[in-house]
Amino acid sequence: MVKSSEAWLQDIVAQRRGRLKIFLGYAAGVGKTYRMLEEAQTRLAAGDDVVIGHIESHGRAATAALISGFEQIPEKLPVGQPMLLGELNVPAVIKRRPDVVLVDELAHTNAASWNQKRYQDIEEILTSGISVYTTINVQHIESLHDLVAQITGVDVQETVPDAWLHQADDIELIDIDPKVLLNRLTAGLIYPTDKVARAQDHFFQLQKLTQLREIALQQSTQQLSEQNAQQGQQIRHFLVAISPAPSSENAIRWAYRQASAFDAPWTVVHVQKSGKNLAPTVQRHINLAKKLGAKTVILQGDHVVATLIAYIRETQVANLIIGKHVTRAWYQFGRADIEDQILAALPALDIQIIPNRSQVSPIHRLLGWPKKLTLSVQRRDVWFAVGMIVAVTLINGGMTYVTSDNALKIMFYFVGIIFVSRFTQGYFLGLATTAVSVLLFDLLFVRPFYSLQFYQNGYGIIFLAMFVSATLISSLTSKVTAQMAVSVSAATQNQVLSDLSLQLLTDDQPEALSTLTQQAIVNYFKRSVAIYFQRQKFVGQMPNQDADGPEVIQWVWHHGLPAGAGTETLAGKKAFYLPIGYPGHTLGILVGDGDAFTLADRLTLERFLTPLSAALKTFYLRQEAQRHALEKLDARLKSDLLQSVSHDLRTPLTGILASTELLRQDQTQSILNQRLLTNINHETNWLIQMIENILTVTRLQQGTIVFETTPELVEDLILSAIEKFKWLHSQIKIELTLPDAVIWVQAERHIFQQMLINIFDNAVKYGGNAVQIQIAVTLAQGQAIITIQNSGQPFTAAQLAKINHQTRPNMQSGDQQRGLGIGLFLCQTIAKLHHGRLVAQNWQGGAEMQLCIPADKTTA
Repeated sequence: MVKSSEAWLQDIVAQRRGRLKIFLGYAAGVGKTYRMLEEAQTRLAAGDDVVIGHIESHGRAATAALISGFEQIPEKLPVGQPMLLGELNVPAVIKRRPDVVLVDELAHTNAASWNQKRYQDIEEILTSGISVYTTINVQHIESLHDLVAQITGVDVQETVPDAWLHQADDIELIDIDPKVLLNRLTAGLIYPTDKVARAQDHFFQLQKLTQLREIALQQSTQQLSEQNAQQGQQIRHFLVAISPAPSSENAIRWAYRQASAFDAPWTVVHVQKSGKNLAPTVQRHINLAKKLGAKTVILQGDHVVATLIAYIRETQVANLIIGKHVTRAWYQFGRADIEDQILAALPALDIQIIPNRSQVSPIHRLLGWPKKLTLSVQRRDVWFAVGMIVAVTLINGGMTYVTSDNALKIMFYFVGIIFVSRFTQGYFLGLATTAVSVLLFDLLFVRPFYSLQFYQNGYGIIFLAMFVSATLISSLTSKVTAQMAVSVSAATQNQVLSDLSLQLLTDDQPEALSTLTQQAIVNYFKRSVAIYFQRQKFVGQMPNQDADGPEVIQWVWHHGLPAGAGTETLAGKKAFYLPIGYPGHTLGILVGDGDAFTLADRLTLERFLTPLSAALKTFYLRQEAQRHALEKLDARLKSDLLQSVSHDLRTPLTGILASTELLRQDQTQSILNQRLLTNINHETNWLIQMIENILTVTRLQQGTIVFETTPELVEDLILSAIEKFKWLHSQIKIELTLPDAVIWVQAERHIFQQMLINIFDNAVKYGGNAVQIQIAVTLAQGQAIITIQNSGQPFTAAQLAKINHQTRPNMQSGDQQRGLGIGLFLCQTIAKLHHGRLVAQNWQGGAEMQLCIPADKTTA
């Protein structure tokens, strides 16, 4: 992509920019300047070139002692105001070019500088490639102005824009206890004794200082998080492990506050035992987490702690938050707490335990047992268990006529128990089959028959062993069956998702992509869904009549949030609506039946929608890239056409200019003809300069100009520009005043001369053909200052603001609008490319343009 001239300029400046470190405090006297000087002493001892640009010791002996040993740049004193303190001498600092300069009081308002604020001075130093250490308190940050005024009752006038602070390479928080700070104040270590009482009436109160300290901590943390995010780093990622316990809700809210404070991602995870549905309380917890913006994950595993540890190791999360609830001593006997088990496996993990603030009473737990004992058994499984028990009993009855050994009959019952546990869901039928099998064995095959009594010694132990063994076999078989079902389901899901991802690569149209995903979902879930790939176009089948609601579709598309059944938005709908896309951009919507899909199913649905989101995003990004490519080609064609036309126009215009000059020298021409020839000559000059400006701006935008500076004499540059300008405006008088010293600058000769010609042309536009242009060159503090004045109409206040703050060419007003079009925009751009600045102002005789660029001291 072709960079604009402004972007090109920013890249050039960024390569040479110094580094900025800010020492942040919450009040005067916390030790910002002292800490800055300490670090500067360390760098000075290491051999770095560190100087002091401006330091305010406020009469503090400890601070003054650290100043010794540093070179101090002479400060600039306000003219006519000797009682004021000196200001940072920016030109002297730039001329000295140290590695680091120390500048106190970042938010200071200048009294003797061309910049109104000190942070603007520091910006100039940074762009010169010099690093800066500086200090600031939180009350001087622009976004905190109202908050600080509310806390302290003081309307702080000196502030620094937050956007400027965000460019800092490092922010160090200087923090001490507010009580210690108050002791310093009372001891006279911050302000003189006569100012202590006034300070205590404003900022220096314990409650105010505590609140300011909290703001400083938050500001420092936020800045660090933003820097890490920009660098692709995340120092924190909060993981919340939830369970049906009420404390999980507190843990989720705590994690949200922590993640918001640190600007960090957070995930809510729940370990679900194989073969079981999500408990209603867990579903509520997950809905709360999704509402607060967390990523939710449901893991399958029978050992909660082991599964959670494996997930933490895989994701490498460093912060875990879990809820804690009180358990009875008998239940905990011989067991370690979950957090102890996790810490034993992951000793470096940071765990935060959130207590349950609303424990359930024993009576409520007792009343809740019937709900926990509620069983969900399918009729088919019951008949299978009954049939298996009857079949095994009949086989054992037949075995009575073959052998009298009961061990074989016990084995047949074990086989029946294994089959029931294997081919039914849950544990209940397996355990029930175990109990019934033991009873039938005693009743039918142990003497006395048809009685639960037994005469033979040892049968009691045999029954107990049989029951325990059968129970263990039933439980293990059911568990293995459930785990196998989960593994098969996960493998099937992964295979379907893999196939879907490959299929999505074969097409790139939204309708076809949506159709492939919709068919994969229907085949996997065996339930109908519809996918909107445009606001009024969908594929698939609507699950019910209630689903096709245009108002819901429009809401989800606009907000990018789920709606319908199971959500807090339009919960009365029978259908649910899931947005497809990424934050801030909805690319499609999935519609399903709220009764047919559980919460776990919806979480699985999101996995199916992820590859579709990526495919749709790729499609639209490709379209956007094609559009940009066409726009770029169109702009290039226009630019090429413009350059071609401009080149073709310059030749006839030059001929017209020469012809009019010859005709104007003919004294036989009438006054009217002379006036017409003069107008033609003037307009031709304007057209030639306009074409030259257009060509230069076009080349800057395309990046085709190779900007290479060489040492040039200022006098030579100005005389060459005057010569070219006089060829077009021979009647204009120009006076040049040069200093005795020879001044060199680093400049690109051609475009620098074009900048001067534009400024001369601007003087003619303001003063007319009878104008006199006065050029004065001076050298001050390492800067070559070229002042160009014309006698004529001065700038208006609106024009001055527009010229000095113009960031782009004003194509609508045109170059003919007295220099407010691309002409002066081009001049400002060229001045910045030379690390200088162009300022429009007035003098007593008219308008004035002042160009300041660094002098080249290597050629002096």
